[in-house]
Amino acid sequence: MRVAIHQPNYLPRLKVLQKLASADLWVVLDSVQYCAREWQNRAKLVSMHKQAAESWLSLPVHCPEGLKTLIKDVHICDGWDHYNAAKRALLHNFRISKNWDAISTIVEELKSTAEAKALTDICIPATIAMLVAGGCAVPKVIRASSLATSLHASGLMAEICDLVGCTTYLADSGAGNYLDIAVFKKCRVVWQEWNEPEDSWPEIVSWRNISSINFLARAGSSRLKDHLMSGNFVDEPSYRA
Repeated sequence: MRVAIHQPNYLPRLKVLQKLASADLWVVLDSVQYCAREWQNRAKLVSMHKQAAESWLSLPVHCPEGLKTLIKDVHICDGWDHYNAAKRALLHNFRISKNWDAISTIVEELKSTAEAKALTDICIPATIAMLVAGGCAVPKVIRASSLATSLHASGLMAEICDLVGCTTYLADSGAGNYLDIAVFKKCRVVWQEWNEPEDSWPEIVSWRNISSINFLARAGSSRLKDHLMSGNFVDEPSYRA
């Protein structure tokens, strides 16, 4: 069983989505501290208008424990307002796309989460909607907070793998300089070798830090599937963060 352990992201980037598409099980890492200004509650959009500009689509959140708040405890503010803001942003940036029908299915999925109170209850369905839009099988989903874990850092990752019966852990190549693979006693660790898509557009400098919805809007579902299914995992990481 191939397992990916990753924090919930809002409309995640291609690298993250490719790793999840390669997994049989996604353990949503919601039992760790929430980090502001990362990818958990926001996604970067690049407009398809002539004067293309980058913008953040963000979910308004409340952290009851301040900086110590765990991801599972992050609340969403403003009820339906976040959905209406997302719909307006996606319409503004991508309505001219010939692939708008695929985008609209994601808009509808976001609508189904409009009354969600927890950040994870929006991020998980949004991520699944992106996988479905790419024609990929959806991995089984388990939240790390539902598991009886006690360790931290590399130990936590190995502990999760043991608890879910993992045979292969799909690790991020960027973790090559800090993940201690010696603690993984019962499963193999392989490293994602993610490459930028060959598809290119003048307004896209790099796909690394922008939402995969930008790719879907420009390249369509078939090309998104091709990219997600091309995931390559190796025994030794070649990339160091």
